[in-house]
Amino acid sequence: MQLRNQFPVKSKSSVSHPERGLWHFGERHKESCTLLASMIVAKWEIIFNLNSCVAALSASGSQEVSRMPPGIYCPMEFWSKGENQNIQVDFLLPTGIYLNLSVSCNASLGTIKQVVWKHAQYEPLYHMLSDPEAYVFTCINQTAEQQELEDEQRRLCDIQPFLPVLRLVAREGDRVKKVINSQISLLIGKGLHEFDSVQDPEVNDFRTKMCQFCEERAAKRQQLSWAAWMEYNFPLQLEPMAKGLGTGPLHTPTKNIFVNVKFQSGGESFTFQISPKEFPVTLMSYAIKKQATVFRHETVENPEDYTLQVNGKCEYLYGNYPLYQFQYIRSCLHRGLTPHLTMVHCSTIIAMRDEQTNCIASPPKMAPKPPPLPKKKPNYGSLWSLEQPFYVELVQGSKVNADERMKLVVQAGLFHGNEMLCKTVSSSEVNVCSEPVWKQRLDFDINICDLPRMARLCFALYAVIEKAKKARSTKKKSKKADCPIAWVNVMLFDYKDQLKTGECCLHMWSSFPDEKGELLNPMGTVQCNPNTESAAALVICFPSVASHPVYYPSFEQMISLLQSWPELPVLNALELLDFSFPDRYVGSFAINSLKKLKDHELFQYLLQLVQVLKYESYLDCELTKFLLDRALSNRKIGHFLFWHLRMTPYGCLSTGDKTGLIEVVMHSDTIANIQLNKSNMVATAAFNKDALLNWLKSKNPGDALEQAIEEFTLSCAGYCVATYVLGIGDRHSDNIMIRETGQVWESLLL
Repeated sequence: MQLRNQFPVKSKSSVSHPERGLWHFGERHKESCTLLASMIVAKWEIIFNLNSCVAALSASGSQEVSRMPPGIYCPMEFWSKGENQNIQVDFLLPTGIYLNLSVSCNASLGTIKQVVWKHAQYEPLYHMLSDPEAYVFTCINQTAEQQELEDEQRRLCDIQPFLPVLRLVAREGDRVKKVINSQISLLIGKGLHEFDSVQDPEVNDFRTKMCQFCEERAAKRQQLSWAAWMEYNFPLQLEPMAKGLGTGPLHTPTKNIFVNVKFQSGGESFTFQISPKEFPVTLMSYAIKKQATVFRHETVENPEDYTLQVNGKCEYLYGNYPLYQFQYIRSCLHRGLTPHLTMVHCSTIIAMRDEQTNCIASPPKMAPKPPPLPKKKPNYGSLWSLEQPFYVELVQGSKVNADERMKLVVQAGLFHGNEMLCKTVSSSEVNVCSEPVWKQRLDFDINICDLPRMARLCFALYAVIEKAKKARSTKKKSKKADCPIAWVNVMLFDYKDQLKTGECCLHMWSSFPDEKGELLNPMGTVQCNPNTESAAALVICFPSVASHPVYYPSFEQMISLLQSWPELPVLNALELLDFSFPDRYVGSFAINSLKKLKDHELFQYLLQLVQVLKYESYLDCELTKFLLDRALSNRKIGHFLFWHLRMTPYGCLSTGDKTGLIEVVMHSDTIANIQLNKSNMVATAAFNKDALLNWLKSKNPGDALEQAIEEFTLSCAGYCVATYVLGIGDRHSDNIMIRETGQVWESLLL
């Protein structure tokens, strides 16, 4: 009886050097990765000893396990390769068995688990394994943290483990919640476990409040009626009946229209001629009667049990609205097309509702709040009682990169919106080094009691040429040259209205020369640079002006005045959200004026409102609550709000490294291709004046040619003006396209 070969005993070349295989990772995670490698070595020693015992006790003639040291480090560049490559992955089973298998980088975790189970059945202790669904893969990610991989539809190349080592552990806890958290992490591009290590009280408090807010809305959504649930998930796309924002009175068609209706269950379709003033339920009753007549059904179904769906879209037509008021119907009539609809049984939609309800975990019952503690003597002071001048202490900098022949200077200024509160102050010049030290007090010409609630302190770090080296320069170059290095902004009050005190480290943002020559950036964010490992930083110290916390007093009189002030028109209210009006009560008044917007009207300003979030000084603000509330009340608004927050507002969307999506314009071609295909000689194709006309003739026969020529003329004139005003460059024939209807459009405007 032949014993199975044992695993190799640890050797100097395989497991005795924890740092082996980490040379490509750099110094960034060296300490954490060394600890990680040591843990892996310890794990491997246990596995080697266990497998040695198992191999000595088991006798079989199966194939030998390949001798391979623990997986080497796989950088992120390795996983981003496009080819469908295989990689040797080490699998650690719960029974202590080790498998080394070759799997595809594009294989999903579910597929990999099937492969592992197929090989595990030939290994010892297989009978001790439970069902595959009882286990979940874990790995060490690129941030040197252990991560549970709940979503088994993800590919190995998407997970990008730090080492090609996957460990199977027993599944614990709420699997649905873990899957949702995994999907959220994938969508936002940041693991939720990273927020657990955030030491910012404002972030933690904001996440707690918003989590409670969303759970309450989710609980209310489960109690919605059928009509309200449909309105949330599939909001009606209606044209406004009356004159509204940017729209004129709705034109009512008088002629009957043709509508094609298909049954989802059987696939049969019928075309009806119906008045555009009829309701969707009338069209459904026609379709049901027609089906019963054709197939000789004994009973006629109730049209209330069906809903009309737009073919190929997650859009439904329901409610007591005339057909011509639905945007899809009007779009088809405008383009001369026949609307195509599908009859969907309500049981299908009910199943969707049940699935959505089951995925939402019931919010935990909130424990009753304890009674408030008896009030003690006030241990805080009012800002208005402090009449001493405001100052901060500039301590030192770190990770500053500049020419050694220059001097480093820090400029500071106080701003309220874009208004400067006092003159800027500058520090003394120090020699360039990685960690310059100032230990200098910066005094501002303003008293603490005069500081506005939304005042922000702006810093700019820049370098200047040494005065001694400018003596021999020409007169033209004798001016003092400032080289901006970085900038950072910080609020004087925290999110609890308390004046900041003590020392803090501000990681700065890289700055570039400005056309106006301004070093400070008051319109920039008040958040520090998250890239703390390489960004330059300033250490400052806010003064402790009192022995107790200092708070900004409230304006009861101003608040009551704003509450009695009449609401503003929408366009005027939007102006109050500008950076020039940083006061939060003014912003709250503007949001109250926007709450009267209907969903289809809010869509017109959604992108602009998302951009306004960049200028908010605190996470917890009225605009955040307003957008989140409307997003949770309308699924379509929530969808676009998510992508507006995630994407740059252009007509293209990045999906990966050097890959992305751009808007697809159907039935169109570039002028270059048209001229090339409609010309006999390639060299003179660009000078062929008849190419465009011949192409339009081929696409628009008969009377449609005149309409196409008119569409071409008007759109060409419009794009000429638009591209001139916007200063669009690179306008060659490959960037100008024409639809088959004659409409000209610029791909550079996407």
